[in-house]
Amino acid sequence: MRNPIIMLQFDNNRAGEVQYAHWITKVCKLLKSKYHVNNLNFVGHSMGAYAAVYYNMLNGNRSDLPRTQKLCLIAGPYDGIINNHKANQPTTGPLKTLWDDMPNQNRLLADGRPKIIHPEYKLLYRLRNNFPHQARVLNIFGNLGDGSNSDGVVTATSDLSLGYLLRDKVSFYQTFETSGLKPNIHNSTIIT
Repeated sequence: MRNPIIMLQFDNNRAGEVQYAHWITKVCKLLKSKYHVNNLNFVGHSMGAYAAVYYNMLNGNRSDLPRTQKLCLIAGPYDGIINNHKANQPTTGPLKTLWDDMPNQNRLLADGRPKIIHPEYKLLYRLRNNFPHQARVLNIFGNLGDGSNSDGVVTATSDLSLGYLLRDKVSFYQTFETSGLKPNIHNSTIIT
């Protein structure tokens, strides 16, 4: 195919963003070596968005991997996930420490840096200079409009903290806010 769409679904949703990025690296190596894919675009949601960013910071423009052209990142938890004390939150393993944010607890400073820096953000910060400079990034975040300044899981501050890392590192960076109640995605159809 000329422009295939390849969906990576991580069946182990408790492996963590570092492991996800390593799995993405393996797939991208295969795409380059076996299928001669030289450029690619990413669409990532939630931890998949974080994994796509981490993958690109970890690998930059390595010659054995396709070059990243565009990223569409949706609801990425770059500086924390809201601790809602829900039963499905991990209590063990690498993800348990990521549920460390609270609505309206953090904010962006005048320069765009988050006031509270969580460990997962520190990891990205250390690697920010490796991000592919030719990349174009659209960062989409949600706000329920209920006073939490969040989509119910990720605060706007956590999502928007990506701007501080990438704004001067990529060829294009833009944010887009969606607001209101979450759509019922279980009954949605995606046609490409």
